[in-house]
Amino acid sequence: MAGSTAATPAVLERARRLVEPSLVAAADRLCDELRLLVHYHFGWVEADGSLSTAGSGKGLRPALAVLSAEAVGADASTAIPGAVAVQLVHDFSLVHDDIIDVVFITSGAGHVLVGGEMLDRDGSLGSGIAGGIRQPAVAGDVLHIPAKTPHGYLVPEGGHVTYVLVRVPARVAH
Repeated sequence: MAGSTAATPAVLERARRLVEPSLVAAADRLCDELRLLVHYHFGWVEADGSLSTAGSGKGLRPALAVLSAEAVGADASTAIPGAVAVQLVHDFSLVHDDIIDVVFITSGAGHVLVGGEMLDRDGSLGSGIAGGIRQPAVAGDVLHIPAKTPHGYLVPEGGHVTYVLVRVPARVAH
């Protein structure tokens, strides 16, 4: 038993080193308003944006994804996209106090319009958005749409954007 306990940190560290560059790259694609918040949440920077020496969390979820891939004979690198997705969904659920959207762009390109004011609002639907920030969205991007934020997808004529939407109920801290 003592041997397995001593090996656990090395397993977690190996998975962290493998997954973290892709996790940082995903966080770096977020809009300016969220980038510092996410870097701070992961422990990569201090609240003022300076580099942190505290280190990030355990990385248990990415480690489980990596170990699962290896358990079925796959190369650990095949688990990286899933490990990043699982970690982002988990961490984004900790940041907000309502339903949020996490969008994984799987193919195509366009823009996402975020913020502003929804026109002709009827519940969660509307006829359009006035104002907001237009951000490019391409295959491989992970988008985080904060709770109650108007948003829409803008696709060029003849183009497409295919995505997987995960609606995440964030936990309320007690």
